[in-house]
Amino acid sequence: MHYKGVAVLASAAIAAVALSSCSNAASGDSDTLSVAGLAAGDAEAIAAVGEMFTEQTGVELNISEDGSANYATTLNTQLGAGTGPDVFFVYPGSGSPGAQKTLAGAGLLADLSELGFQGDIPPAYEDAATYEGKPYVVPMTQGLIGVIYNQTAVDEARLKAPETFPDLLAFCADAADAGKTAFALGFLDEFIPQMISYALTPTLVYGPEPDFAEQQDEGAATFAGSGWRTAFEEYVQMNDAGCFQPNFQGTSFADAAASVGRGEALGIVGVNAFLEQVKGSAADGTEFVIQPMPATDDAADTRIAAAFAAGYGVNAKSKNMDAAMQFADFLASPEAQKVYAEKASGLPVFIPEGFEADPALAPMTPFLEKDMFSPYPDQGWPNSRVQAAHASSLQQLLAGEISVDQALTQMDDAYNGG
Repeated sequence: MHYKGVAVLASAAIAAVALSSCSNAASGDSDTLSVAGLAAGDAEAIAAVGEMFTEQTGVELNISEDGSANYATTLNTQLGAGTGPDVFFVYPGSGSPGAQKTLAGAGLLADLSELGFQGDIPPAYEDAATYEGKPYVVPMTQGLIGVIYNQTAVDEARLKAPETFPDLLAFCADAADAGKTAFALGFLDEFIPQMISYALTPTLVYGPEPDFAEQQDEGAATFAGSGWRTAFEEYVQMNDAGCFQPNFQGTSFADAAASVGRGEALGIVGVNAFLEQVKGSAADGTEFVIQPMPATDDAADTRIAAAFAAGYGVNAKSKNMDAAMQFADFLASPEAQKVYAEKASGLPVFIPEGFEADPALAPMTPFLEKDMFSPYPDQGWPNSRVQAAHASSLQQLLAGEISVDQALTQMDDAYNGG
């Protein structure tokens, strides 16, 4: 796996600083292209880019946004049945049923080699954006995982973002005393349980052991025998400390994000693209900031997760292939990259001249500049079962149904094909 180079790319940017509605996607109407995006942060971005595309080409887009809990599995099923959208959001790597390698390996994604952008993909993202040496997804944004704070609400509660893990537990208690939830969780959506693990493990696993992923691939390392154990133990500590709202297991991401926007919860752990959804429920003038999530008692240990986060693929069975490829080509253009990143509060993968990052990212960018980051773990996992086991084991763990040992064993079994 090739992860080096993200800091260089990010520093350049700083210096310049519902899917079911798509069931009729393959309609064969060359004047209308069906596009599916995620409601969690990318909907406004793809809509803005789509509007630009239509103005320039006259091709109408039918854009749907999916906020359901099963986007990846539903997409995979629809594509296999020949009823999927023409162009759609694709997760990088191989860790999801809706991930690039998973879909390309099943013959569900069109080869995008003819578009000519492959040479511009940074080396750090080559593995996550290609399959067997060919590109099957247009990379759009880099993602950073941290805590999105409603800074206005934090200030009103007379608190400050924690810099160590003991501070974080104290922050949860202080937030409760102020009548607030420290961190909103929306476990009804399949991509949410992993966020806290992904925020903790750069500090606990991939920073101390930079070759952990390679060791794991070679069978010389396991989840159970690594800092993943500490990450799961800390997740449990946060739950026991009342860091999350009641009934988070039955809360959707949309509701969790809205609670942060309204200031009922002070923060939410996730990718920077979540910021746009959080803002949607906020009063005018509310300030937000994204901070790293600490995992030890020393702030100097803290690292963040940073990776190629959002991309779009073309349905290999699209009946509107010419228009779909034309739109994919447009997505790789400087103007589309700039607008998409701005709307998604992210950093574009193909850095356009004059791009300025969202000020809310300011606390995170020094970690990129100093090479204090690690990729999202799932982008290097060998199959989508690991991510599914990760999410389900956390559901069971935080419900008190299984132990940390059992949760990690489930992940190791999934990693090893069990």
